[in-house]
Amino acid sequence: MNICCMIYLNDVLVYFETKEQHWEHMCKILHALLKYWLYVKLLKCTFNCSKVIFLRFMIEWRNIQMKQFCINVIISWFELESAKNILIFLKFARFYQQFIKELSQIITFLTDLIKSAKKRAMHSLFAMTLKARKAFERLKTIFVNALILKHYDWDADLCMKINALNREVEDVLSQKSKTDQWHFIAYYSYKFKKAEVQ
Repeated sequence: MNICCMIYLNDVLVYFETKEQHWEHMCKILHALLKYWLYVKLLKCTFNCSKVIFLRFMIEWRNIQMKQFCINVIISWFELESAKNILIFLKFARFYQQFIKELSQIITFLTDLIKSAKKRAMHSLFAMTLKARKAFERLKTIFVNALILKHYDWDADLCMKINALNREVEDVLSQKSKTDQWHFIAYYSYKFKKAEVQ
């Protein structure tokens, strides 16, 4: 199935290069579903479109970007007042980590607040530190100006830059286009726990 479509639970994304391929792929997939008594609801289907929302991503012919609704949620997020609020915000941000360079460095001051709050109650209110507030605002700004990632090209040259520094690792995956320009494919950022460092 990975040749012409991606499936996640009950979401199916069929991709193609030409309209003829699209209909050919659609017939194969629908026959495969019918074989196992699985059906699709026509009202929930979109055919032959150049833009589609799939798993909280806006996927276009050449690009992948964050869904605008999710960006709006981040922009309108109120100041974080409890460890529980920070956890919810960070979970949301980590879902889109492949768009955010140096995510683990940016959120360090927010995760430090969570650690200190665990000693108290998770729901109790606290004042954000100046560094944590700056990190929160910086992350919101990054979401608004998030990079548009390119689709992976099996035939293009690939470059992976890995930076490991101060208990953190960051990977940047890029590919060379036909015009000899490097385009970002994904970011990965991770902060090691104390046990992992030792």
